[in-house]
Amino acid sequence: MKKLIVIFSLLWMVQAVSASPLEDLKITVNQILSILKSKKSIAQKRKQISDIYRQKFDHRGLALVTLKRDWKYTLKKEADRKAFVKKYSDFILAFYLSKIGKFQNNKVVFQGETIKRKGKKAIVHTLMETNEHKMAKVDYFLAKRGNTWKVYDVEIEGIRISSTYRNQFVPILKKKGIEGLLSTLDKLIRKYKK
Repeated sequence: MKKLIVIFSLLWMVQAVSASPLEDLKITVNQILSILKSKKSIAQKRKQISDIYRQKFDHRGLALVTLKRDWKYTLKKEADRKAFVKKYSDFILAFYLSKIGKFQNNKVVFQGETIKRKGKKAIVHTLMETNEHKMAKVDYFLAKRGNTWKVYDVEIEGIRISSTYRNQFVPILKKKGIEGLLSTLDKLIRKYKK
């Protein structure tokens, strides 16, 4: 169940204040696992996970790595960038929250971290159990923002979230402009909020 892995991966894009990116990620993963394992309603779980996501995820960072050079050359106005970050963030949340009901007490194993760029970037390496009881490799890409670490991308079995959406969004952006891309994101948000 790669979709299940993806839900956990994206919902665990986090920040926290701690000694290392791995420890930061562990704290939030445990919070989210606790919510998912609880006897709360799906609506309550969605609300609590949404709060964590909105509070701790680097939305702008993922938007920037998703659009790459189109961020600079196609989205020239800051207002367009902010609109894209908001819609993209809302879409990611709606899509992955729609998968919460598939959680089956899956395990997460933290394997280590790689610190890069003079301590300003890191990768946290994990294995996540699928619903078929296989372990999938999931790497989290983090950037240090002040005293906190924020996840700005996730790679699942060699496929980055940013690359997946770049392949979908950039052609729309080039053909229909920012309004076309925002409209597409609105439709996707409505689809997954049902």
